[in-house]
Amino acid sequence: MNKSTLTSEDCIVEFSQEFSNEFIPKFREVFYFFKEHAVDENSLIRKLHLGYTAMRPEAFDFVASEFSWLEEFRLKFGLDKKLNFLETHGLEKPEFKLHIDGNPGDPSMMFNCPILNCTNETTTYWIEPLEEYETKLLCENGTKTEKKYGATPHIPDDIKYRIIHNHSIVDRCVLFRSDIFHGVKNTTNRDEYRIMMHWWFPKSIQWSKGNISKIVKG
Repeated sequence: MNKSTLTSEDCIVEFSQEFSNEFIPKFREVFYFFKEHAVDENSLIRKLHLGYTAMRPEAFDFVASEFSWLEEFRLKFGLDKKLNFLETHGLEKPEFKLHIDGNPGDPSMMFNCPILNCTNETTTYWIEPLEEYETKLLCENGTKTEKKYGATPHIPDDIKYRIIHNHSIVDRCVLFRSDIFHGVKNTTNRDEYRIMMHWWFPKSIQWSKGNISKIVKG
């Protein structure tokens, strides 16, 4: 796809309010299960500094053994056995600089679902660079290394770009474009945790109008 043609529809697509009203409470129950069983970074469901994750098939299967509908949902929409919940705190005002999720060639699409305290004060923005650049691999904690787990490609801070789209995920499940550089801004002052669910699609299901239509229409 030519970058000059990118629009908001190339970044995020919302599911219906009816679909979201049905599944957000269900995924909220899954989140509490994750939180209960995530002891540390070495446990089956891991607790990391940015939330709770089940990125191994055996971890996902453990969760699905408690929520039978979860595997049915995964198969229906073609999702991978990689599911996590991002947890950030309002007073820390977490801001994620321009990055892609994973590495070039990784899945371009995720299923995201707002779980708790998701408001218009947190905004994702997708961008198109306007000049040449070299990506830098930065870990989630800011450590500059390619070896540490969690390193993802970021754009240098001084690169000029145009914003393709701004979006706040508040009360709708969405298909989220993860292979276009994007950042997250947070302006909340509330003393509370914001929880967002991320569920990966496999590499075989890339962002395309055909896949999007099939998935969103169910």
